[in-house]
This record gives sequence, C-alpha cells and structure tokens, in this order.
Amino acid sequence: IGVMRFKSLEIRAWARYFLMSQPGKNMIASRLNTTVQKFLNLRDLKTLGVPMPDRRRRLSICRILGELEARIELGGEVHQTLESLTTALFKNWFIDFGPVSDIPQEAPVHKDVGMSSTTLPTQLVDSELGEIPRGWKVQPLKELSSLITRGISPAYLETGGVCVLNQRCIRDHRVQFGSSRRHDASKRSIEGRALKIFDLLINSTGVGTLGRVAPVVRLDELTIVDSHVTVVRAGNQINPMFLLMALLFREREIELLGEGTTGQTELNRFRLEGMRLIVPPRELQESYGRNTLPIFQRIAQNEQVVHSLTGLRDGLLARLLSGELNVPKAMMLMESIVEGDNSPTPRSASRPRSTPARPPR
Repeated sequence: IGVMRFKSLEIRAWARYFLMSQPGKNMIASRLNTTVQKFLNLRDLKTLGVPMPDRRRRLSICRILGELEARIELGGEVHQTLESLTTALFKNWFIDFGPVSDIPQEAPVHKDVGMSSTTLPTQLVDSELGEIPRGWKVQPLKELSSLITRGISPAYLETGGVCVLNQRCIRDHRVQFGSSRRHDASKRSIEGRALKIFDLLINSTGVGTLGRVAPVVRLDELTIVDSHVTVVRAGNQINPMFLLMALLFREREIELLGEGTTGQTELNRFRLEGMRLIVPPRELQESYGRNTLPIFQRIAQNEQVVHSLTGLRDGLLARLLSGELNVPKAMMLMESIVEGDNSPTPRSASRPRSTPARPPR
C-alpha cells in the first residue's frame, strides 16, 4: 500500500479525482511492474505527472465531481432503505409468521392486502424445517424453479457484442453493471441464456465470493452471465418475488453448499436444487408480490440513476481535461440527470430506458 500526502486538502481532492479517472488509471497502468505480479514501486509513484489546471478551473471541476459523488452515495442509501422494506415485510410474513396486515407504514403498498382469513397463520405444525403454519409446504428448489443453470465461458470483446455479468457484478444484493464485460455471440451461442427480470444471480466459485446473491430488477440490454454465476428462475407455480426473497434470506446457507479445496470451491448445483424451502399458499405469495412490486420498481429506477451518474463521473474528468467539454456544459449535463423533486429518486428516473421491474408473464 502506498501513502501519498499533499500540501492541502484542495490539491488532494484534485489528485484523487484525477487518479480515479480513466487518464489517471491509464497513467498508473503504464508504470506497473509486471515481472512477477503487478505492482507500482515508490520511485514510479513519485514520478506520476498529475496535470494541474488553474485553481479556479480545478475548484469548479472538483465541485461538479463532488456533487456527483454525493448523489451516488445518496442512491446507495436509498437502495438500502427500499431493500429493508421488502426484507422487513418478508420476515414478518414468512419467517415470523406474523399477521399479513402488519405492513411497514412507509412502504408504498396496496391499501387492500386482499387476503382471506383462511390464509392467516392460525396453527403451527411440525415440518422438516421446524414449525410452519398449517397448510404451508416444504419443497426443494428444483420443484419451484424453471431454470437453474450456470453461464457460459465468454469469448470476450472490448466493444460491441453482448453484456456478460461476472462475479464482480454481484455485490451487496445488487447487480452492478459497471463491472460487466462484452461477449462475442458469433463465437459462442447465447441462445436461451438471456436474463429476465426477477432472475436471481448467485456467485458460484471461490471462497469469499461464493454464495453472494443479487436479484435482476433492471436490464438495459440483452444480458447473460459467465460460467462463475448461477441463474435461478422461478417456475409458474411460485411468485418470483417471493422466491428471490426466500433465497436472499438463505444466502449464508447457499455459501455453505460450496465444495472443493480452498481457491477451487464450487457451488454444487445438485445440492442447490435440493435446498428445501418453506412455501406458503399461492394467495399469500401473490399478496406479497403486489405489495412489493412498487418497491422493486423504485429500486430499478434508483439503480438506473446511480448507473448513469457513475458513468458520468467516470467519464467527465477526461472530457473536461481534453477540452471536449467545458465546465458550464458539464454543470448542465449533471443537472439534467440529477434534477428531481423532493423524493429520493430523481424525476429523470421516472421513465428509465432500462426494462422496469414487472411481473413476468
């Protein structure tokens, strides 16, 4: 780890933004020593040439990038808040077996839950997974899914092709498209492998990464996964939002399904297919789906805005330094994305270009 100390916070902020930008990354990459493994020695670190525009221009650029970072950070907080609503409702209904009318007040849910008294948990009975409400079932994941499969070994491209997600894309229960790569579909077929909204992605190799899960709530384009990721898709007999949340709550158990030596650990598909899940009546599943669909749609909108802001931040400095974009135009571009009302989701996300979360047919 290298430590850099600067003469002022102002200069430190500028150096940080530059080194985070593509020109800065390219500069560091050109100085890496790759004899055995990649590293940057102290001598090369000291000779990094950071461009220094005049102070007024530096401050203007730092202010723009700072506002973008603040908005991206807010998007992460919004995601956590929305996710907590879906998990709180799921835990209450399907883990604590609480009354279905007990919905978080802040959740954008239907006023009419639409449940009959017959679906309310009235009596607990023994099952292989412990006590469950009478009338509920225990079933293996294989019976509840229409698809459980690993992705392909991609033929990578720098540009064009098809978006392919890898294990780096699955973090904090969300799909991060910024770490995706491109696949040449002419070299290896992707027929039948396109992801769908509400598919669940599971990291399937390696200690520390295996078992991480994330639901697909938005798709900007045709997207697949590589061979290190497993896709689980709900069958017609179960609500997809219920299934993905049931697996999110079993993330730690999925991690323990890995087999093999350290560094070669693989998720055993047959053990995953055999994982037993508590399954409530379909009516209760559908009620959960109706109540959480607006939340999942909001999550998708928020993710689209954060994705756009992150892309803008990563490309903005290079355009400003090259003269392709001046500071006033950069401000206008940022404001066109972040303009919104008082809600956490900007107005510009109300009609995202990505496919919104909606129930599959």
